[in-house]
Amino acid sequence: EKITIICGYLGQVYAVRKLFRSLYPISPGSPSVDIRSIDEYQGDENDYVIISLTRSNKQNQIGFMKEIERRCVAQSRAKRGLYFVGNVNCFRKHKTWSPIIDELEAKELVKETISLCCFIHPSMTVKVSPVNNLEEELKGECSIQSKITYYLKNASSWCKVPCKQLFSCEIENHRCKKSCTPRHSHAQCETLVDHIFPVCKHKMSYQCHKDPAELHCGVKLTKNLPRCGHEKEATCDQWLNNANNIMCTETCDRYYACSKKHKCLQLCGVSHTHNSADCPVQVEFTLDGCGHQAHFKKVCGLPKPTKVQCQFMMTYPSTACGHAQRRKCSDLEECRHPCSRLRPDCRHQCQGKCIESCLLHDCKICIIEYKNVVKSQKAVAKKEYEKAKKDAANVGNSLTFIEVTAELERGSFEDKCRSFLNHCRSFCLEELKNIHKVICPKNSEEFWDSAANKSNGFLQEELFSVLRIPQGPEDLTDLPCLMKQIADVSGNSFDFTKGAVDSEIPAHHRDNLTVVIGDLLVGDMVRLNDVKGPKRKFLTDNKKDSILVSKMGEPAKYRVYDRSLFHVKYIMNLRLGEKKAVIRDSEFFANFEEGETRFKLADVDLRNVSNPTIDLIGKAISLYNGACSKRPAYASSRSRNLPLKYVGIVSNQRCEESYSKRRNKIKEPYEIFAYHATAKNNIRSIIQTNLDPSRKAVHGRAHGDGCYFSEHPEFSASYGQDCMIIFRLLLIEGEYTKVQPDRGGFCQQLVLKDAALFKPTFVLWFIDSPPEPEC
Repeated sequence: EKITIICGYLGQVYAVRKLFRSLYPISPGSPSVDIRSIDEYQGDENDYVIISLTRSNKQNQIGFMKEIERRCVAQSRAKRGLYFVGNVNCFRKHKTWSPIIDELEAKELVKETISLCCFIHPSMTVKVSPVNNLEEELKGECSIQSKITYYLKNASSWCKVPCKQLFSCEIENHRCKKSCTPRHSHAQCETLVDHIFPVCKHKMSYQCHKDPAELHCGVKLTKNLPRCGHEKEATCDQWLNNANNIMCTETCDRYYACSKKHKCLQLCGVSHTHNSADCPVQVEFTLDGCGHQAHFKKVCGLPKPTKVQCQFMMTYPSTACGHAQRRKCSDLEECRHPCSRLRPDCRHQCQGKCIESCLLHDCKICIIEYKNVVKSQKAVAKKEYEKAKKDAANVGNSLTFIEVTAELERGSFEDKCRSFLNHCRSFCLEELKNIHKVICPKNSEEFWDSAANKSNGFLQEELFSVLRIPQGPEDLTDLPCLMKQIADVSGNSFDFTKGAVDSEIPAHHRDNLTVVIGDLLVGDMVRLNDVKGPKRKFLTDNKKDSILVSKMGEPAKYRVYDRSLFHVKYIMNLRLGEKKAVIRDSEFFANFEEGETRFKLADVDLRNVSNPTIDLIGKAISLYNGACSKRPAYASSRSRNLPLKYVGIVSNQRCEESYSKRRNKIKEPYEIFAYHATAKNNIRSIIQTNLDPSRKAVHGRAHGDGCYFSEHPEFSASYGQDCMIIFRLLLIEGEYTKVQPDRGGFCQQLVLKDAALFKPTFVLWFIDSPPEPEC
């Protein structure tokens, strides 16, 4: 408490305090030194003051330590002893400190050593200097701080005079035998003295400062326990004062009162009973009901478990399919023989179990067929690549245009254009101005090279892309020029679609709209709502090729970032007309009565797009055709579109209200169209009850209760080929179940339990004589 350490900077105050506490942790009797900054200590004083000047550098910069006021405060705080610790050469350059340094040097008070002395024997001293050769003694450390710490902690290495101070007992021959340093207490005498216990007469040694009344005889004795008679080793003090509480560690030699008379397994000294319910031995037992032995053991003292499934294997004849079954006694009658039925979707032999649904797993035969198709496609791609490579070596990026003039071909392209514009609410095809076939060996080389190296080999043909600026063959000089017009404004991505919507057609281009047709290598596809972060980076990180960006009810639209995935085949210039009647989403079913309004397609002129009703019928056909184009790649070799005969438009006000109410509660609703095929006699009740999920008839077995839908019409058709209902679904996370989604995220089956999440929209009829509708 008579020592104060003053630092030039507050940061060093914290550092010195931390170092001091690491040397002397806070405890009763530990030294306490006041450590403060120069500014904090102004006005205070102490007997001894140690001042750290802090600043030390080759540039001799001392900061605010050059102020005379701080020097005056620092040098005037000590009563008996003042010590400056710092770099004398750094401070000598400044006029504030040079006079005092010169005066101290004249009196030989500036030194490079610190003298440490023994507090009992002042003649035992040692000088510590940064230049002392103590590396070997200090294990390589040579800083002055480490040397001072070393001598403070190992003071006996330089003062080995015995202490010889009397302990607090003040017995003359009880003197301290330690070295005088480091400092130590003499409050407790550690001299050993002898003591003889009065009862047992055993002798022991103890330290002088301890009370003899608190001593316990620790001599080990072996005797018989009074409670059980077993031999036990314990201390003399335990036998004299607490013999009844000495615990016996021998095993109990009694038996439980159970029917098996099991021997007790507890320790003799542990308190326990020997009732039948206490028996812990594991025993075998038979099950009530079947009488078979259980497959596990039970504790003898506990009653038999009641809810145990018998694992005993038995052979039973199956009453459902006739297969003989070998199953567990507790299993239900579920035949696990190979299924002998044909799959309803592809008519191949089912390769699952008899108990399972034939549609629970993908058809292995279809997958093999698809792999053969992929192999064939890759072989064709390699041949086309070699051919295009030779042509590209000669002509490079140049384009060649051949005009299509044959009436038959032009008629075919007019039908494609009408199908392309079928989803447009505002535009229709008025004139196909011209068609040119595009020949670009460089584009063919890149496309077929990508196709040959893709593992899935899935080609999506006849996709369209609208050029941002109307162009003719004379304006497109080479391949980069063409790709620049196909790309979006940023020039990074390319969009290709099965059909156009109003937002994709600029109104000022309708007199001269330029469209290209070609093949797109869709590859591994992902839906837009599944993309997280930047789209291009997501495709690269997840090894995907394309993104399905079309919205609900729109034709398939894909986005790619690699131009080698698209092969340009034709370029067309169109003139568009305006539809006279435009139907809005809010008016979607406003003109129809409650129930189904049906139309025979043979009596409908689908080209009359000015009629709102025909526009709705065209939308239903487009939804069906567009969904069929998204079928799984492995099913493409056998799947086909069922021929449409009638289209029904459904209006159900109750379903519309409950669906809209649920939809309006969601900030960003995610909706899709899905399909549900059924028998012709069920249509009426389905429209009225909206597939009431509480009815057992619609409960699925393979994937739980609920209403089942499919995004693939050909899969849904496997449950009935008379008719199919197009439902509008609201998908909310956690309220639906996906079953076997394909590479594009389209689900073979979707299971929903809440009727407010779906509503019937259209009915597609594939038979010539459907039952009469009721409105």
